[in-house]
Amino acid sequence: MNGEITQDDESMLARRLEWEKRQAALKKEEERRAEGGNTIEDAQKTLNRLRNIYRVINGTTAITFVGLSITFLLMNAQLIFGNFFKVRLVPSLTLIEIFILGLLDLIVFIVLLIAVSIIYFVANPCELSAMFGTWWADMLGVVCQGAQNAVGAIK
Repeated sequence: MNGEITQDDESMLARRLEWEKRQAALKKEEERRAEGGNTIEDAQKTLNRLRNIYRVINGTTAITFVGLSITFLLMNAQLIFGNFFKVRLVPSLTLIEIFILGLLDLIVFIVLLIAVSIIYFVANPCELSAMFGTWWADMLGVVCQGAQNAVGAIK
């Protein structure tokens, strides 16, 4: 005991230093978690919370026509990128949402088909004269060439 450090003292000091380093690292980790650090669990909780918020926004914006249009486009994008391509940033649709989107897609397709047909037959009323007669063209004030030839042949 003459003031010299022995081998046992050195190993004890090394263990004590290693323990203090571990304690400091654990304390830093706890402080970081307390401050809301970016741990995997926190990220998963945030992602789930954002998915729920996104679904609520989809549902509430569907009330207006503009909101319905945006929701229609967003849900189709979710179906393509979230369900088919499995992009992690895009939440995938549930089975019920896919069913609703399928019905909505069918309704939009039928409405567009009807609208295009009406526009076409208003612009070209003589196209219908072969199927339904000339009443549609007469109502629009258009005289179809084929109908004139038929009337001229009868006289």
